[in-house]
Amino acid sequence: DAGVGGRRRDGDEDAPREEVSRVHGGHGGELSPAERRASVPANPDRADDANEVELYPLRPIGRFRSCFSRRNGTPRQPQLVPLARGRLTLRRHVPPAALEGLEQFSHVWIIYVFHENTDLHVAVGAGDTSTRLDGWTPAEDGLSRRSQRSTTSRAKVRVPRLNGERRGVFATRTPHRPLPIGLSLVEIKHVDHEKGFLEVGGADLVDGTPVLDIKPYLPFCEALTKDDAARVFAPDWVDFTSNDSSEPLTIVSVEFASGAFEELSEVWERRGAEKSLYASSAEFCAFCEQALSFDIRSAHKRLSRDGGDVETSAVAETGSEPEPAGKWEVVLDGVSVRYDVRESRVVVRGGCVERRRAS
Repeated sequence: DAGVGGRRRDGDEDAPREEVSRVHGGHGGELSPAERRASVPANPDRADDANEVELYPLRPIGRFRSCFSRRNGTPRQPQLVPLARGRLTLRRHVPPAALEGLEQFSHVWIIYVFHENTDLHVAVGAGDTSTRLDGWTPAEDGLSRRSQRSTTSRAKVRVPRLNGERRGVFATRTPHRPLPIGLSLVEIKHVDHEKGFLEVGGADLVDGTPVLDIKPYLPFCEALTKDDAARVFAPDWVDFTSNDSSEPLTIVSVEFASGAFEELSEVWERRGAEKSLYASSAEFCAFCEQALSFDIRSAHKRLSRDGGDVETSAVAETGSEPEPAGKWEVVLDGVSVRYDVRESRVVVRGGCVERRRAS
């Protein structure tokens, strides 16, 4: 379960012992909310003066089962792949009846944790029990001192649609945020308030995502209309409807090489329909085609010397099932799909059952 920590005001590390003891709940006690508010300096111009030392443990309400088995290949935004399927199953501490009434809505917001971030420990201090989430460490005298280990999050990230140009993290939808929480709008497909699960479409969550909350989508106050056009705007680089030929993620077409469709269908059948989020192999293959309709590779891979337009065959591992030809791989609904990219055209080569990743 995740938690969120705040920062202390500047200068606390140099404060007298009795002041630091009061701020950090000296005498072994913990300040009440009223006492904590009373200790906050009245300086609204400084966010760091909020003196929030409280941690807010967030217990996920459930886990999300997704057709996107890994981070690679998961859409960068919701609704880009309408055929994407997912299922949220509530945890035992959340009664299934909590879902009652949700079937009266068409869409729902999902709030979740980017749990597979490679820098998750930096964002929330996971795995480092000696350093608290706010960057302070306990000292032998019972006080707290600033840790030498910095937990400062990055200010800018590389944007795939700008071929790696940097933008401020809050001007992007990157998972690598100071607080790694995501928000996605998905279509409700089925609600079961007896067994406690919700099936959705168009999600951009990776398999196993911990979900913190769900909220119904309210068109009357959340949908912007033509009347709002004069005051609603965004930069061109976030517009996926653009017909600009320079769009770096454009894929002109997705085609199946000879026998590839049949091979993927056979792999899906062999894996077992009961393990899938799809009703048939044809529906699964249609999803694969849609998932590859945008260039899902990172800017680094797209722009590398051997990145885009070189077709190679994957080398099979000794003693393992031979892999199909195709330079690139994406795992969709538990099936490893191999494909090539030539001149912004995707050619699906085939697939095999996903191999378990090494721990």
